[in-house]
Amino acid sequence: MARAGLASAQVPAWAIGFHCQQAVEKCLKAWIALHGSAPPSTHDLQRLAGAVGPDAEPFPLDTLQMARLQPFAVSERYPVLRNANVERADTEALAGDAERSVAWIERELRRRSDG
Repeated sequence: MARAGLASAQVPAWAIGFHCQQAVEKCLKAWIALHGSAPPSTHDLQRLAGAVGPDAEPFPLDTLQMARLQPFAVSERYPVLRNANVERADTEALAGDAERSVAWIERELRRRSDG
């Protein structure tokens, strides 16, 4: 959805950011589940990243990358954020972070199912 939004000038930048945040959130929750835990009921990416112990393989995004995505977690819930000054150029990096997270969790799922 984020890549499709980037291809259209009609899609607002906040909507692209929202889909990127959601993709990373779901990857984090899958990562937690892969380690045998139930993901906490939260949209806080850094809290989710901390839900897996230190022995786990590292998630591909660092805390700064997650912090860039975090404001978009609430955009659908709080319409005032729809008018936030988000630059479309910034959304390209967010989409890259989301794509890297999705590719990583796909590799992890394949590796575990093959092993």
